[in-house]
Amino acid sequence: MKNSPTTAPKARPFLTRNWKVLLGLLISAACLYYFIRMCNFGEMLKAMKEAKIGFVLLTLISIFATYWARAVRWRFLLRPLKRVTVGPSFSATIIGFTASNIFPMRAGEFVRAYVLAKNENIRATSTFATIVVERLCDGFCVLAILVLALTVIPFPNPPDVSQLSEPMQKIVAAITQQRLRYFGYSTLALYLGIISILLFLRFAPRKTELIISKVLFFAPKTAIRKVTDALLSFSEGIASINTPAQAANVFVWSLLTWGAIVIGPWLLSLAFGLTLPVYTGLFVTAILTVGVMLPSSPGFIGIFQLATAAAMVLLGVQEQVATSYALMLWALSIIPVTILGFILCWVGKTSFFQIIKASKQERMAAGKNS
Repeated sequence: MKNSPTTAPKARPFLTRNWKVLLGLLISAACLYYFIRMCNFGEMLKAMKEAKIGFVLLTLISIFATYWARAVRWRFLLRPLKRVTVGPSFSATIIGFTASNIFPMRAGEFVRAYVLAKNENIRATSTFATIVVERLCDGFCVLAILVLALTVIPFPNPPDVSQLSEPMQKIVAAITQQRLRYFGYSTLALYLGIISILLFLRFAPRKTELIISKVLFFAPKTAIRKVTDALLSFSEGIASINTPAQAANVFVWSLLTWGAIVIGPWLLSLAFGLTLPVYTGLFVTAILTVGVMLPSSPGFIGIFQLATAAAMVLLGVQEQVATSYALMLWALSIIPVTILGFILCWVGKTSFFQIIKASKQERMAAGKNS
C-alpha cells in the first residue's frame, strides 16, 4: 500500500537543510579571494624556498605533539567509562581531525567519538559527552591565551598601511585591541554562564529545565528540548571529571596541548629567518582562533590564511613573507594529519565515507532515543 500524501515525510528545501554549509563555503570563498589578492606568488615561492627546513620540521613535530597531548587528556576524561590506552585514543583523534578537514560542519567531533566507541566497545553518546568537555577546556584555554595576548604582551603598533595591499589595509584596521578585548570579555561571560547552567543541571536538573523553558518561552517546544538535551550532554561530560586527581590531569594536559599549539607559530617564524619574540605564538594563536570561530569550509580554507597573515603583518612582518608564512602554517597544520588519517583508516580497513555514514546513523538513533 502506498503512503498517503498526508503521512509521507516532507523533505525540507535544500537551503534549509544546508544553509550552515553554504554560509561556511561563502565566507571561506570570500576570505580566499582577499588572500589571493594580497599574494605575490613569485615572492611567496622565493620565501618558502628559503625557509629553514630544520625549523619547519620542528614546527611539524609541535603540531603532532598537540594531537598526542589531546589523546592523553582524552584518556583521563574517558576513565569513568573505560581505561583506554593512548594508541586507540591517538588514532581516533587523528581520524576525527582528518574528517573535519575534508567534511563540512566539523564532522570530526562525531567521527572521533564513533571511532573510539566502536573500537573500544563504549557507548558513542557517552564518548561524545567527554569531547564536549574537551571543547569547554579548549575554550577556557583560548580565552586565557587571548587575555595574555591583550594584557601581558604589548599590543603591536599599527603597521605602515601605505606598504600594504588594499585588502590587508582593511583587515589590520579592523583588528584592534579594544575589539579583541570586547570579544574576549563577552566570550568569557558566555562561558561562565554555560558553566553555571551545567552545574545547576547537574545538581538540580528539573528546576534548571523549568527555568530554561521559561527563559525561552518564545521558542518552539522542539527547540527548547534540543537546547536542554545539548546542555544535559555537556553536564554528563562534566560528570566524567569526578576526582581532584582527574581534574588536575585534565588541567595539566590542557596546558601542554595549548603550549604545543602556541609554540608552533613561533618555531615557524624562525624558519623564515624572523627575529620575533617567543610570545609571537600567543598573538598569532589568539587572532587565528578568533578567525576560525566563523563558519568556514572544511580545513578552514581562506579564513586560516587570512587571519594568520594579518596577525604577522601586525607583528611587523613584510606582507609577502606573512602570506608565505600563513600558507605554510596552514599546509603543515592540515595536510600531514589528513594523510595520516587516511593511512590509519586504510590500516583499519575502513573508509571515511563508511565512518561518516555510521556516525550519522548513531547520532540520529541517539536523538530519537533521547
